[in-house]
Amino acid sequence: MTATTQTKHGGNRKIGRDKIKCQNYRAAKRSEHNKAKRVLRSSGAKAYTDYCAANGLKLTLLGGQS
Repeated sequence: MTATTQTKHGGNRKIGRDKIKCQNYRAAKRSEHNKAKRVLRSSGAKAYTDYCAANGLKLTLLGGQS
């Protein structure tokens, strides 16, 4: 093993470099919609309706039924 360490490469993360796209993503609550799909798949319809109600989402995957 060598005693020297190599420097990491990779650059900066894309944080706030395209403000319009980031604002649209947040305004559409896209992250919450994606998580709602995962909640429905893993925890069922009851957890999905609770998550949607808590985050102000429409119940699109269940046809609008509660």
